[in-house]
Amino acid sequence: MVTARLHGPRARATLLAGILLLGSARAETVSQVMTVRAAITPGCWFGTPQAPLLSLGTIDFGVVYRLDKEVKTRSSVGAGSVVMTCTPGTTFRVDINDGGNAGALWWYAGRQVKHAASGKVLRYELYRDSAYSQRWGQSSEGAQFTATGGPVVLPIYAKLLSTQTAPEPGVYTDDLIVTVYY
Repeated sequence: MVTARLHGPRARATLLAGILLLGSARAETVSQVMTVRAAITPGCWFGTPQAPLLSLGTIDFGVVYRLDKEVKTRSSVGAGSVVMTCTPGTTFRVDINDGGNAGALWWYAGRQVKHAASGKVLRYELYRDSAYSQRWGQSSEGAQFTATGGPVVLPIYAKLLSTQTAPEPGVYTDDLIVTVYY
């Protein structure tokens, strides 16, 4: 039996070179191209990318005891304003329906807030402008916009119409559906 001993730096270098040659002789590689893709389609959502909205809030006329004159208010973020974000260049239309109490009076088919207990109603209207001249409704009465990619805050101007009789005390409400077409 013959035994060989390797000593010193030269022996270690020779051994290391042999191991590396064996390792490289076995290593084979193959390559292939992989593509990464993202497709962005036009789209819109309520709120901002950081804070999607689950509710648009409530437009509140406040507390009044008489309606011999109209009561006007303006929405704000979280209190009735529509906050939208759409992909840049997306054209969109925002429609607001006439509410769940529309047409409760035989002679008036518009928007109405309703007293929960008595069922009595008060007429109101929504507008796109501070002059209260452009009704905010559906289809041709909807508001058209083109998105820039950032959030758009759309205020709503609301008017509680005057009445000839004193309204019954209590809370009057209506639920509206805001629909975005893009």
